[in-house]
Amino acid sequence: MRLKSTLAATLTAILALALRLAPPPPARAEQPAAAAPAGVTSGEARGHFDVQITSRATTSEGIGRFLVTKKFHGDLAAESQGEMLAVRTKTPGSQGYVLIEHVAGSLKGRSGAFMLQHFGIMDRGRPDVVLVVVPDSGTGDLTGLAGRMSIDAADNHAYVLTYSLPDAR
Repeated sequence: MRLKSTLAATLTAILALALRLAPPPPARAEQPAAAAPAGVTSGEARGHFDVQITSRATTSEGIGRFLVTKKFHGDLAAESQGEMLAVRTKTPGSQGYVLIEHVAGSLKGRSGAFMLQHFGIMDRGRPDVVLVVVPDSGTGDLTGLAGRMSIDAADNHAYVLTYSLPDAR
């Protein structure tokens, strides 16, 4: 049991490290973005989120399973819940995680839900983290949502969601 709790703590630290070392959200572009196609709105949503990670299980191979819950503040006012798998190797600084979360709330006043998928690795300390809206997962006023998110955990879990969304009808 002690091994499982130690491993769970280690894997939780891995996620925090991966997010902390992820490139910070890009600064606001000083040049105007390319125009969106007719009938589609493009934009950026900014804010921060609170996160809670709860260990669910650890396999004998060292793969940890976690429940991740978040509360988003800012342009995305939402709550999410997701499942994460994470592992680290014997090589210092090498680990990986995947996470799929269901996000429900409002994006700049448009209500609905969508799925957000994370893929993160650390290759001997070099991070590569991708967060993308799962295609065709949007519901309600967020139907048709597409986009990518960046996170800076060192800055109060700041996020930037760069997105496109069909105009409201």
